[in-house]
Amino acid sequence: MGTKNSKKSANSKEWSEEEIRLLKKLRPKMTLTKVHQAFLEAGFRRSRKALERKACNLGVFYSDPPRKTRSASVNEYSEAWRKIISLKEEYKEDYEHRKIGLLLKTKPARKILSLSDFHIPFDRDDLIHEAIQTHSNADILVVNGDMLDLYAVSTWPKERSIILRREYEIAMEYLRIFSKIFKHVVVVRGNHEYRLNRYFHSNVSKDVSFMVNKEILGRLVRGEIYDDEGNIIKQLDLKNVHYESGPEAWFAKIGKTMFVHPQSFSRVEAKTAVNAQEYFMERTDIDAVVIGHTHQQAFVPSRNKLCVEQGCLCCPLDYEKQGKLRYKAMTLGYCVVYQDKDGNCDFNATHNVYLGTQYPIKKSFEEIMQETKTKPRSNK
Repeated sequence: MGTKNSKKSANSKEWSEEEIRLLKKLRPKMTLTKVHQAFLEAGFRRSRKALERKACNLGVFYSDPPRKTRSASVNEYSEAWRKIISLKEEYKEDYEHRKIGLLLKTKPARKILSLSDFHIPFDRDDLIHEAIQTHSNADILVVNGDMLDLYAVSTWPKERSIILRREYEIAMEYLRIFSKIFKHVVVVRGNHEYRLNRYFHSNVSKDVSFMVNKEILGRLVRGEIYDDEGNIIKQLDLKNVHYESGPEAWFAKIGKTMFVHPQSFSRVEAKTAVNAQEYFMERTDIDAVVIGHTHQQAFVPSRNKLCVEQGCLCCPLDYEKQGKLRYKAMTLGYCVVYQDKDGNCDFNATHNVYLGTQYPIKKSFEEIMQETKTKPRSNK
């Protein structure tokens, strides 16, 4: 089999250097349709969506040339346009066009990948793997809250027993991987990580609570590995993983974008993100807010600030099965943020990645009846 045929049969998620060079060469001067055709002719099988996503990740955008007007209508067009301007002249007013969030002539200088709501050990490791492989060229990874579930100290009715140390070990492996791939990793505390604080507050006397280290994320970021007795036996080098403990650990500001994991949420679509934007715009200079926690996605400008709810990367949690109808079906996904060299967010390049939804599988009555019919009877 020839080399070209081998390329045509390849449909790997990994991009070859040859594909990347071709995309960088063609995308600035070709429409997506023409780029897709050129890739097929070169023997590369990439979907239009994959080409568009990769070009965006590389910061390669199409410069649309001026549209050629049919020669027969050029004079008509020009005359009509002059007439529009003339008729409006008496109503013309001076104004300042503020292009907040529009970085049309500036190539993004920083790419930030924001993942949230793993709820280890209920994390969708397949989706997390896909996200970090697709966006491994991001300058910063933000883990935007609820990396751990802390199921053992939950006050919700429990269906199983999960050892907290197991959650810790899984989270440590994630941080080990993240620190190798990304230049910087920023960790934000979620409401589930705060469960440990509430647990010690309720179950440990104030007289001895000062002896208890409640900051589980701080331990993780320091790379502390423990034995069965709780003694530190090893410490990983995670110097590029950043976490600021304390009462403000629930948010992190990068450039003019605030990454947030609030304690409360609204059932109204996008309202939690808008509330967060209003909270922070009165306190600091921001142009965008990206939040975890809601397990929903929303992407709206509000008061000229970008408000984003980024979705989640976990399996359905126990509380969704309790018959409480206020909980919407979760939205799987994450957010990719682009900024210029001054930290201004590019509203048009920044985007959510939607990965679908899910709900626990429950067998229908018909399926149960069919299983009953086919189930062998015991010989007693």
